[in-house]
Amino acid sequence: MKRNVLLCLFAVMLSTLFPACSEKKDVAENPHEGVDLSREKPPVVAAPSRVEVSDEILSSWKAIRVEVVDLMSAEATRHIVDIGSEEEIGDSGLKVKALNFLPAFQMNVPIITSRSNALENPAAQIEVYEGGVQVFKGWLFTLYPTTHAFTHPKYSITLVEGIAVN
Repeated sequence: MKRNVLLCLFAVMLSTLFPACSEKKDVAENPHEGVDLSREKPPVVAAPSRVEVSDEILSSWKAIRVEVVDLMSAEATRHIVDIGSEEEIGDSGLKVKALNFLPAFQMNVPIITSRSNALENPAAQIEVYEGGVQVFKGWLFTLYPTTHAFTHPKYSITLVEGIAVN
């Protein structure tokens, strides 16, 4: 009696598994069958951002100080880069150009600005060139040095501070 019950249960299980497998096979052969692809949402594209710096901030900050670490030797050097200018980084073949400094970085898409002139979230927008070719354009953050960090096989660059007008 127990054997008959077990055989019946096994037969029921097999009958439910095989149709499910064949259905899955059909779906795998044509996963879009019966799906209206024209109703799919278009991919989300980030809106371009623009940087707005007030006259007060422009007149208060003249440069940034960055630290460059040679990842092979662990040697660190610091460099001052005037805002709007570029600086060669020793014999590394790199040039850093400081585009903007924001003492209190704030992003309200599509505008990037500074909330105030207080050093709440210092950030610098920089470009890095190697052999005359731009290899990085982005923001460095004093408080969050690994966020959107400059990545290079031999060097790292971090923002140390903004340098105020005397």
